[in-house]
Amino acid sequence: MSKIDTHKEIYMFLKGESDLGMEIISNIFFKQLHSASFNSLAKNEEEKKELLMKFFYKLFQKREYILKKFANQNRGLSSFIRKMIKNFLKDELRTRSEKELKKVSIDEPLIEKTINNPIEIINEIEAYRLSELLEKRLTEEDFKMICYIIIQNSEEKLEYEKSYFSDISKDALYKRVQRVKEKLRKIINKEHFAKETVQYYLENILPTKCKRS
Repeated sequence: MSKIDTHKEIYMFLKGESDLGMEIISNIFFKQLHSASFNSLAKNEEEKKELLMKFFYKLFQKREYILKKFANQNRGLSSFIRKMIKNFLKDELRTRSEKELKKVSIDEPLIEKTINNPIEIINEIEAYRLSELLEKRLTEEDFKMICYIIIQNSEEKLEYEKSYFSDISKDALYKRVQRVKEKLRKIINKEHFAKETVQYYLENILPTKCKRS
C-alpha cells in the first residue's frame, strides 16, 4: 500500500476534491485536543465535535490564502495545519479562562447539521470555488441580473428594477433574465457543481455581493 500524501490530500480537500483530506485534518485535530495541554477543553464527544467544526470554519476563512500559499509546493501544509490547530486551541483556552470557563455558545442547529453531514463542509468549499469561477466569467451586469433574480420580496424586487433596469422594457428585462439563467446553467453543468453547492452559493455568498453592488 502506497504512503498517503497528506500534503496533497489536505490541499485537495481545501479545493473541495478530497474527503480523505478532511479525515486527515480531523485526526491531527483530535490528536492535539487529546494532549495534556488541551484535553480540558472538551468533556465529551459532542464538545469535541463542536470544537472541530468551529476550527473548520476558522480554516474556511483562510482557505484562499492557504491555497495560494501552497499552490506550487509539495510539502509543508500538514505542518501548517498542525500549527494552526495548536494556535486555535490556545485561543480557546485563553477564551475559556477569560470567560471563567463558561461554555462557548455555538449555533446548535448548524453544528448538528455539520456533524451529521460532513459533506456540508465540501459543499461550502465548493460554493466558494463556484463564487471564484463566476467572478471570472460573469460581468457586473450579469451579477446585477442574478441579484435581481434571487430577490423574493415583490416590493424589493420592484425597487431594484427601478434602480437598475428602468431604461429597458419588461420584455427586454425578461429576455436578459433568461440569458443570464442560461449562462449560469452552462457554467454549473460544465463544472459539475452539485445542486447543494449552488444552493449554498445563492443563499449565503451571492447575497453579500448583492449588498455591496
